[in-house]
Amino acid sequence: MSAHPNRFLSNVDGVARNTPHERERHHRSQEIEPGNREYSRRIISIAVTTFIQEYSETEDEEGDVEMRDDHSIALAQDLCYLAEAVLEYNNRNISPIFYFSIVKKYHPQEWKCYFLMLELFNRRATVRIDEDLSKLSLSFLCDIDDRMLIGMASIKNKIAETDRDSALDLEKFVPLLSMLVTTFDKEIIDKRQFLELQELQLIGWIYELKSKLWHTEFDQLSSDPNEKEHNKLKKEAIHMLLELEIKEGNGFGDELIEGIEDLKLIVTKLHDNLYPGKNNPYQKPVQRNVEEIISIMMDDIINENQLTQNKYTRMLNDIKIKVGESKIKSESIEERKIKKLINKWQTTGLELNDQSVVEFLYVYDYAVQQICTNKGDEHKFQLRDTQRVAMTTLLIHKRTTTLTQVSTGEGKSLIVTGVAIAFALSRNKENQNQKIDVITSNDMLALRDSNLSVAEGGMRNLYEFFNISVANNCSQSVHNRTKAYNATVVYGQLANFQRDYLMDYFYHHNIRGDRTMDLVIIDEVDCMLLDRGNNTLYLSHDIPGMETLESVYVFIWEKVCTSSIETDVSILKESVKKAVLYDLYVAITKEDLKSIHAQLENDPSETNALWNYLIEDKIIDAEGQLLMKNGIPNINYQENLNPKIAFYFRKVAERERHIRIPDHLMPFVDRHLNSWIDNAFHALELEIDKDYVVDQDRTDTSPDLNPQVIIIDPDTGTDQISTQWDEALHQFIQLKEGCKLTLQSLKTIFISNATYMKKYEKLAGVSGTLGTKTDRTFMERNYKCLYFVIPIAFEKRFHLKPPKVLKSKETWLKTIIKETEQTILTTDRHDARSVVIFCHSIKSVNLIHKSLKSSELINADNIHCYTRDFEKFAFESQSLEVGHVIVTTNLAGRGTNIKISEKLRKNGGLHICLTFLPKNERIEEQAMGRSARNGAPGSGILILCDELAHSTSRGGQK
Repeated sequence: MSAHPNRFLSNVDGVARNTPHERERHHRSQEIEPGNREYSRRIISIAVTTFIQEYSETEDEEGDVEMRDDHSIALAQDLCYLAEAVLEYNNRNISPIFYFSIVKKYHPQEWKCYFLMLELFNRRATVRIDEDLSKLSLSFLCDIDDRMLIGMASIKNKIAETDRDSALDLEKFVPLLSMLVTTFDKEIIDKRQFLELQELQLIGWIYELKSKLWHTEFDQLSSDPNEKEHNKLKKEAIHMLLELEIKEGNGFGDELIEGIEDLKLIVTKLHDNLYPGKNNPYQKPVQRNVEEIISIMMDDIINENQLTQNKYTRMLNDIKIKVGESKIKSESIEERKIKKLINKWQTTGLELNDQSVVEFLYVYDYAVQQICTNKGDEHKFQLRDTQRVAMTTLLIHKRTTTLTQVSTGEGKSLIVTGVAIAFALSRNKENQNQKIDVITSNDMLALRDSNLSVAEGGMRNLYEFFNISVANNCSQSVHNRTKAYNATVVYGQLANFQRDYLMDYFYHHNIRGDRTMDLVIIDEVDCMLLDRGNNTLYLSHDIPGMETLESVYVFIWEKVCTSSIETDVSILKESVKKAVLYDLYVAITKEDLKSIHAQLENDPSETNALWNYLIEDKIIDAEGQLLMKNGIPNINYQENLNPKIAFYFRKVAERERHIRIPDHLMPFVDRHLNSWIDNAFHALELEIDKDYVVDQDRTDTSPDLNPQVIIIDPDTGTDQISTQWDEALHQFIQLKEGCKLTLQSLKTIFISNATYMKKYEKLAGVSGTLGTKTDRTFMERNYKCLYFVIPIAFEKRFHLKPPKVLKSKETWLKTIIKETEQTILTTDRHDARSVVIFCHSIKSVNLIHKSLKSSELINADNIHCYTRDFEKFAFESQSLEVGHVIVTTNLAGRGTNIKISEKLRKNGGLHICLTFLPKNERIEEQAMGRSARNGAPGSGILILCDELAHSTSRGGQK
């Protein structure tokens, strides 16, 4: 084929420039800007010239060049791609300087990739394209062939969709391109897998691609001939490599294992780097002893000031001595001596001095052995050293507030029970037995620990061993609660204690009797003091005539439901308000007066004059509300208008009314009307099975079997039976769902969480997640407390997989189902595990549950839902086997101990799938903490959805 650059340009744009000098002079006369035709022609000219220089075989006397046919086809393809790119960039108003630089400097085969880089640069605040590109190693781009074109186009589209605020770093983007080239070249991913990859955010591609690459490479390595063991090692290696890549940066893991040909050695190498100084994964988990625990706690205070270091060092050394002595005594326990000590404490009280703390620790350990050890167990169930240390931190200071962090799965319930028993056996300032209040995050946990035996998941028989009475205040019956407060230890959620305190203090109901406020133990203290630290409990009461407000609610709701959804909400609210006021007071406006006569419609000054007359004659007030009580007064405005004005007001006064309110409630309606209207529109936004449920009261304390609107606590997933939304929001949802209307009550007395807590002589708190340094500082400042962090008893064997963020709900559901299938339906059934899927709401649980049921691969009988307090969670009392899926809300995130079978433990433990982004890290840790407990392995992943992330309801004010 013969070609000449000038001749080719003439064919392209229909205009020939006779000499290079003319073309250059013409170019300089034009501004360089998007859409400039001459600038586009110049780019094509440079492109053709560059291509011919690269691929010309011969050149004749006239300057024509000869090219092979395949080069001619490549020229046409590259020029078409270039033309499309220039057109697109001009439409997007991107400066031609950028793509001009690419065409001029780089080989035609590299254009596609550098245009991808341009997309990335376009999202950076400052761009020096030549300088920045020169810093990058992009030699691999020359290896791209036609198979990669779909990949390049997909990446380009993904970058175009990316917000500027979440732009990719070049350091991550370039390895992504390189990894994509490698995986296509080695045929590691096929077209179907690549389509699945496109559902993820671009930032997650590299981790998915690397996982697939490592998977292929590890299959070629020598390892255990047992296929099951090989697959287990492979999974563990990939998990740790991903963790290292996220932690240390791209390429770190590959460099670490370079040259190692044995998969078992790779796992060991990765483990030693990721967890230096910790047990090898092939060793049986070893429990930490008191010396190790105290040593780690000493390291945690090394950055504190000298005064704090000295104080905590003394306390920790003292704790180590006490725990060590208690362990020595536990080796030679005599039952007779145990009973003698318990009788002594009940008679004279437990002093909680150095000696008595040691004695109590080994006596409590003995009780735990006797009660918690099951028949047929090979070893006795004993307190761990971490539990002994945690209990000692809470016991050594009788009057100082102490907060202790004990990780999830470390046996907080046993710690809380032990501390409650110890303080219940001690005496208060008046030398009387102390009363202990134990605050839980929900009623379900309070009922469990106070009512059930250890075998059933509770703690009741541990209290009975020490002859200490225990009860709960969860009943709606005042009589039952009054009886419960006679017990030495009372369990309940914070609102229950606050309610009874206020009813005693202000209404003299005497529910608590003579119960003193000696000690409060807060289980999940972060929930009480951080998540709900600013919460306030209100008590309300009814006033006469409140039932008449139903007519107002119904009227507002009908107006809201019949309003046009296309109208601006603020206009709709004003329209509803005007309708309410008109029905209540016959409130009119100046606009309404124009309907009396044509001359008023065309003369604003006449309308104003009539308005002023009506106010002066006390027919209406300044707000337009009718003041006439005894019929229509004489109208003396203008002779020709008087009859028409009188007729208008007679018609208004005789209007059909829908709202009937007693006079004494009129000011109340005026004050709250705006809030009611706002909440009527807000009720449309709140969703059933997300913000609330419609169900009967399942507490068995109410004879009313009518369906009720029950609020769902967004943090814990529990039912809030005794709580209503304020400002008629609850009533509007009742209208929305067709439930019986309840009366709106008035707030009268209240107490904040912080104020109530400070009424106790001593506060002791435990939690799996006490939060960040900022959270700790906040609690130390507000509660003047000591703060301890207890290390975990066993090394954590938990792998967090890279998160996946999906754009649409459909792909999000598909990804969750695929993750579940891959976990419970492995190629080798010996590797099968079980999954707990945490959802933001009951609605999401139902959606995912339905999708899982539709899977032909998952056994429907092995899919379980857990969404409500009254439902019994089976896997706290029986072991979870492999192949099961639990779909739940945050209800299973706090205080839930999921027992796993030995087979599930051997296969890798429980897998957690978190399908929403929690509002703080503590909620995420609570969910992930259901896995990898007591030295067992486990894993987790976040699978998030962009579409759903922005649809979370605000919730109403309680």
